[in-house]
Amino acid sequence: MEKLNGFFRTSSRVISMIGFMFVDAIIVSNVILRAVFNAPILGVYEMVGLAVVLFGSAAIATATMMDGHIAVDLFTSRFKYKAKYACGLFSQGVDFLYWVAIAFCVGKYAYARLLTWEVTDVARLPVAVFRVWMVYCLIIVLIVRIHKMTQLKEKLQKSESRFEQEQREVREELEATGQATEIQKSADDAK
Repeated sequence: MEKLNGFFRTSSRVISMIGFMFVDAIIVSNVILRAVFNAPILGVYEMVGLAVVLFGSAAIATATMMDGHIAVDLFTSRFKYKAKYACGLFSQGVDFLYWVAIAFCVGKYAYARLLTWEVTDVARLPVAVFRVWMVYCLIIVLIVRIHKMTQLKEKLQKSESRFEQEQREVREELEATGQATEIQKSADDAK
């Protein structure tokens, strides 16, 4: 999974970077050609719009893979291991359902438009390719979310065993030093 993650991360980062440089170049070229030569590029608004969809989708996938989104851990950083990972797992699950809904709606719309093979008005660029790319990037986001949820589940399971191990060490230390009272022992046995 790490090789696949590295491939997606590198490819989507490069595609996003080159794409946004391309968008900037088209806009600057259009402004210069319009101002100096009075000859704007036909269909530049369509090209910029489609390029932003193309490269913005790759940027969303890259940000998801790199955890480049805003994570609020003001409260969860104060939790114990088990509660922290349980909250993270719940958050990732809700986030996954959100992206499933988005991917489903975009995929449904893209499929309906793919059958008509729609093109832009001025430049006559095919739009279906860009919509399919967007669905592909959303599927990458879903794969990354599943991977992150499995990592959190493993951390949650490890934290449970770590918590139990810490409790056992404290109990053994108290028993070894003779500081454990009968009440503590009976409370530990009740658990």
